[in-house]
Amino acid sequence: MPRSNRCVLTTVRVCVRARCARCGGVAWLWPDVAAFRVLKSLLGTSVESYEGIANRQSRLAQLESNDPSVGVATAFNRFYRDTGLFGVYAAADEANAGTSFKKVAEAIKASASVSAEELTRAKNQAKMEYLSSVDFTCGLRNDIGSQLLLTNARAEASAVAAAIDAVTAADVERAATGALASDVSVAAVGAVANVPRYGTASKLFA
Repeated sequence: MPRSNRCVLTTVRVCVRARCARCGGVAWLWPDVAAFRVLKSLLGTSVESYEGIANRQSRLAQLESNDPSVGVATAFNRFYRDTGLFGVYAAADEANAGTSFKKVAEAIKASASVSAEELTRAKNQAKMEYLSSVDFTCGLRNDIGSQLLLTNARAEASAVAAAIDAVTAADVERAATGALASDVSVAAVGAVANVPRYGTASKLFA
């Protein structure tokens, strides 16, 4: 049966372990948690409706702008009691899935290096994202619950913003380098024939 000309999407999630050193007190104020917030904003997103035009200078936005075949990609992080995740969701058409994966992997690997201008922009974006997320009741409840589950304590939004402001380029490098030293995890759905197999994919982060 012949295949249609309809675009077939490949969706991939690739992530590494976000190693957050427990420093006592409130988790949201730990230096590594703040650094991973900045790392997420450094990579950003190519989905304009997700974070708005303000983050079109992020690395993933620039990647998609320079090469539309990369598809769409959005950085994410998750924090848990004893570990965390840092990575990227990406979606591309089947023919470009392999190239898209490799370029996203390169972007994640390069996140350990950040310029002063990028750092300032990423910190401002990270603060905006966090403060916007707790500016409505549902988001505030989610934030309070997440913090209490981690350390049974909560930081005020102003303190979280101050922790983000305190992040340095060395903090970003340390967080990214530690994460990249862990084993990469890859999950793909859709037309996955052109997505690199795990052995090949993991070497892209070596």
